[in-house]
Amino acid sequence: MKLIPDWNSLDSVRHAHSELEAAALIFFALLVIFDVLAHISESKKEKERLLEKIGLCFFAVAVISEIIAYPYGQRNDELSAQIIGSLDLKAEAADSKAQSALAKAVTADRNADDAVGKSGKAETASSGAISLARGARKEADSFEREIVSAKESAAKAEARASQATQKVADRFLTPEQQVQIGDKLRPFGNQKVEILVVGNTMEIDRLASGIRASVTLAGWTIGNDGRSVFGVSASGVTVSTHEGSGNTINAAASLLAGLIEAGISSVKGPQYGDRQPGAISGISRDWNPNDVAPIRIVIGSKP
Repeated sequence: MKLIPDWNSLDSVRHAHSELEAAALIFFALLVIFDVLAHISESKKEKERLLEKIGLCFFAVAVISEIIAYPYGQRNDELSAQIIGSLDLKAEAADSKAQSALAKAVTADRNADDAVGKSGKAETASSGAISLARGARKEADSFEREIVSAKESAAKAEARASQATQKVADRFLTPEQQVQIGDKLRPFGNQKVEILVVGNTMEIDRLASGIRASVTLAGWTIGNDGRSVFGVSASGVTVSTHEGSGNTINAAASLLAGLIEAGISSVKGPQYGDRQPGAISGISRDWNPNDVAPIRIVIGSKP
């Protein structure tokens, strides 16, 4: 039992209140037991007085437990009311969004025949959301289940929003992510990599600059560094190893994992030989087919 539970946590306050109430009941029960024993021992005055004193001690502890439990009970009611109010706001927001979805479905119905079915589904969904919202307000005693449901819905909404943001946002590595990837790669020693940029957009170049900085922070060497603007297409980031590579495979796997952890869509590519990979115009130096690195990073357009 925590002596000073988190005053702002409903679970902690409720737990403390329950334990104090339980303690009070236990000591009241002990009071009754010792009172009965005192009556049984009326023939022995000293024993009777001792049992009565012990019973009074239990009574005092029980009363103190009830007194301490009272503010926790009040706080429990206050936090519960706050959570129910929060659920009401979320329900109203859900109702508003449902009404907006219904309006959009009606508008889409004028433009395409299949929008009729979609608008019907949106209407059904909005009606269900309204019913759930009204039910949440009417059934306050089930607010704990509603809290769990609201948290799950919020998590799913955040996940969907995050996915949507990732689809439209430019890819790049923050300085912190560059340092994290560099720390992840540094244990593999001085590895040599080559970078092939496929495409000619600012978004691709910004991501390529971040990857160059990450491997440089790890102490790796960049060999061939070129761009393919025609003849080759690529999507996302591909990390491959040269045919016959040994311990560089683990280094490449760690690089791939670091990019994925940073939110960059990356995959493991097939092993390659010494052949020049497509039509290349140099970025920082010409591509040297006789100096092929054991690890190759191909940076393409956003998936």
